[in-house]
Amino acid sequence: NVLLSSAVIFLQLQLPSLLVLVNAQQDSDCQPAGSPPYTGYSLKKGTGCKQYVYCSNGVISSWLTCPNTLLFNGDVGVGGICDWPAGVTCADTGDDGGGSAGADDA
Repeated sequence: NVLLSSAVIFLQLQLPSLLVLVNAQQDSDCQPAGSPPYTGYSLKKGTGCKQYVYCSNGVISSWLTCPNTLLFNGDVGVGGICDWPAGVTCADTGDDGGGSAGADDA
């Protein structure tokens, strides 16, 4: 039991370091290629403007989803807010291969 407890404690202490190493690479959902690292809210590509991420110095630190029927009105690396679909022009097609979402789809 002592050996197992020691292994669990060791893994708990080492896991955050491992996650930092895995996620330390800048993410394309945080800024366009060739742009400086971005900190703030950014469109999560491939979600049809339903999801967005919070980036810290070019690395995703959290994933978020707009509530109900709202869509993320923003783009990669420029910020934005969740807004009514009529006020959003979404160039992101999402995972389903559909077209633009926004005023024309409402």
